[in-house]
Amino acid sequence: MVSGKATAARAGALFGLAAQMLTEVQLDSPSRVVEMLTQSLSSMESAASTSGAYATSALGSRLSLAG
Repeated sequence: MVSGKATAARAGALFGLAAQMLTEVQLDSPSRVVEMLTQSLSSMESAASTSGAYATSALGSRLSLAG
């Protein structure tokens, strides 16, 4: 997965960079592959815990007396 942010004026440069990353990446180093997968997993875990905390908070506010 590739993600990034850019202004409308810089979107073309972002797409070019993403294409370069996807087509020219060299995965012949096992340690680099493990590092990339570890970073990706960490990012997904962080997003899941943040979303879970929000859902719990929203549910709790609906069930409270204060509403």
